[in-house]
Amino acid sequence: LPATIAGAVIFGLRALLVVFICIICCVGFEALFNLITKKDQTVGDLSAAVTGLLLALNLPANIPLWQCAVGSLFAIVIVKCLFGGIGQNLVNPAITARVFMLVAFGTMAVPAFPVDTVAGATPLSSETMPSLMTLFLGNYGGAIGETCAIALLVGFVYLLVRRVITWHVPVSFIGTVFVLSLFAEG
Repeated sequence: LPATIAGAVIFGLRALLVVFICIICCVGFEALFNLITKKDQTVGDLSAAVTGLLLALNLPANIPLWQCAVGSLFAIVIVKCLFGGIGQNLVNPAITARVFMLVAFGTMAVPAFPVDTVAGATPLSSETMPSLMTLFLGNYGGAIGETCAIALLVGFVYLLVRRVITWHVPVSFIGTVFVLSLFAEG
């Protein structure tokens, strides 16, 4: 949620609209799928809402809203429900939908948006490197939930304090990326 709030502050109300559309579509598509296939309703477990939130945080704020709906449909029906529902899917529905959308739609942005929100190469790949403070505060283009490092760290600390996660996996992942980056530089 800190990343969602930061995305709304950085990219404006349009970011919240993308989040809302993705969540509503994911929950709606899961309810509809369960109704059509005569399965027990599972929308009460809120996993579809979480999938919608994660999908939205991986999208730029200026994405056409119909693409949010298509991505939500793909995430819930194709990746989650057709494989048996929560815990049965082979891959993460939100990230798989994001990859599907990138392949299907290419660049996901509308021209003439006040903030450059094309989801593409990272700021580190550009010719002019943003300052560390810019990267920390998220004052650059990207997906709704990826730009503000401080919001991601606040969420990380919250999950640690609540004992939802332990530090081992995130630190191991970041450490591995750091070590491999050292080898890639040489």
